[in-house]
Amino acid sequence: MYLGLVEEECKRSKSGYEYTGKVSVTKSGKTCQAWNSQTPHNHRFTSLQENYCRTVDNEPAPWCYTMDPSKRWELCNIPYCVTCPLECVRKNDPKGKKYFGTINVTKTGIPCQRWDSQTPHKHQFDELADHENYCRNPDEDNGPWCYTTNDTQRYDFCPVPHC
Repeated sequence: MYLGLVEEECKRSKSGYEYTGKVSVTKSGKTCQAWNSQTPHNHRFTSLQENYCRTVDNEPAPWCYTMDPSKRWELCNIPYCVTCPLECVRKNDPKGKKYFGTINVTKTGIPCQRWDSQTPHKHQFDELADHENYCRNPDEDNGPWCYTTNDTQRYDFCPVPHC
């Protein structure tokens, strides 16, 4: 049994890029505008669900457009998860998108490059800067992976077991 918040209602990264919960009010208490609506604010993110806070457009945390005509958008207050991360990929997450364990070597045994490093491999996953060198799946690949510390092998998948 887990104590604390349900996994989907909290974030494990500073940016909250993985957040899929249902918070729909901003930090100041403004109601979020539905993403498929263009009222009161026009925007291009019409394919997102409901009016839930999300991290899109390289913002530093989950946010939404507000229903206040004088305030276009605002960040949302999404708490950090307080439960321990699972060290496996859950059945309802077959690609490991929500894997936040501590495995940090590839399936061939190569140590992972830190996400806050651009050496030996440059990348654009700045939202993972606070994830040390742990395997993640930020791009909907087939499973958790990492950039390697081997300059001749850019990345590889990680040996994350299924729960």
